[in-house]
Amino acid sequence: MANTKLSRACDAAFLGLPKEVKVWLNEKSVRNKTSNNVTIGKYVMSDYREHIEDSKKSIVSFSGGKDSTALLLMMLERGMKVDYILFCDTGMEFPQMYEHIERVNAYIGEKYGKMVTVLKAKNSFEYGLLHILRKKGKRAGMHGYGWSSMRNRWCTSMLKREPVQEFMKAHGFNRAKTKLYIGIAADEPKRVKADIYPLFEWGITEAQALQYCYKHGFDGGGLYKERTRLSCWICPMQGVRDLKLLYRDFPELWAELKRLNDGVIRNNKEEFQGILYEFKQMDHSDNTLEQWEERFKKEIEFEKRETSLF
Repeated sequence: MANTKLSRACDAAFLGLPKEVKVWLNEKSVRNKTSNNVTIGKYVMSDYREHIEDSKKSIVSFSGGKDSTALLLMMLERGMKVDYILFCDTGMEFPQMYEHIERVNAYIGEKYGKMVTVLKAKNSFEYGLLHILRKKGKRAGMHGYGWSSMRNRWCTSMLKREPVQEFMKAHGFNRAKTKLYIGIAADEPKRVKADIYPLFEWGITEAQALQYCYKHGFDGGGLYKERTRLSCWICPMQGVRDLKLLYRDFPELWAELKRLNDGVIRNNKEEFQGILYEFKQMDHSDNTLEQWEERFKKEIEFEKRETSLF
């Protein structure tokens, strides 16, 4: 008699469950857990939610910077689930960054059997900057988006978000079926949004993340000796100091910057001042790129003279 009541209670609870839960329940054969149909429903739904969370793909967003490097190594060190490690190659990274990615890949491959998946957009940064045909807004019919800004980060969408979305689509899952882990440190609360931020949760600051990377032999190719963060070398949202370091340390990249900036100005004529738009906001200057170059040259020569005195 008791068994009959139990069976009826289970059947009643089973009929009230969503279709996808019933399918999972039949596969797992976890019915007949208790004689109370309300308790059955609560148990099943709780177990099902846990099953859904466990079945989600764990993706680490890996930029190669100190925070995402520390995040990746800490997650693997702690035995956390990592299904994919995605690096979006914008084609505009510092040469040392590509070397760093290779070193990290070799390390995690040997120690954890993992590897970085490199994603590339269909179109290049230069195509978006200078050649894509604009179809909307007051610049419809013109070519190139021009330099990105805080309000229009087209390069992030084209070179990072879209490749990730295409990767997910190709593998048959979407954001609802994934857990995206992002390296945002504890001292960057304004950047925390809707994804998963273990460094923030663990109280790991940017300085601690960098020291952790150093401890494991990863120094970003030496770029962190003078830079606080690494991004595309051509990013118009970097600081004036980083622009100066680009001029001093990478003359070939500086020449490429000037070439692309000339293209942006040609496309937009007098409406837009190229890469100087963002730097003008930070330094309150109307300098042209050539004037910046002259300023940097003088500052660097002065610094050399100062150093030689000691």
